[in-house]
Amino acid sequence: MATSTGYGPSDTNWRSIHFNGLAESYNMWEVRFLNYLYTLDPALQKAILPAEPGVKDDADYDIKNKRAFAEMVQRLDERSLHLVVTDANNNARGSLNILRNYYASSEKPRILTLYEELTTLRMNADEDVTDYIIRAE
Repeated sequence: MATSTGYGPSDTNWRSIHFNGLAESYNMWEVRFLNYLYTLDPALQKAILPAEPGVKDDADYDIKNKRAFAEMVQRLDERSLHLVVTDANNNARGSLNILRNYYASSEKPRILTLYEELTTLRMNADEDVTDYIIRAE
């Protein structure tokens, strides 16, 4: 077993990069995940980010994109994984776009999802009113 130097990814690092499926956690998760990819290989991070106008992808883009996807799916909750596997299987760039649109968007589908969560919110039996209001906010 290799000894950790404190630099780069380690076996215990992945737990802090796991996405829990909560929209309020998405932005921080994305920052951690993109930087985790960079520590593995800067080309992995480049492969997952949207292409810059006028700049061609690297020759090994397909391999890097699939590897970034493999890293991503290991760090997603079941709901998020279902979203990306259904519409962008083996495509890290497409998956990141789907996740951004779903969790960080202010467009109509995101607003409808938030509305649904709010209208189905119920107070738990062991919860006081203050905790319920905080959860609703």
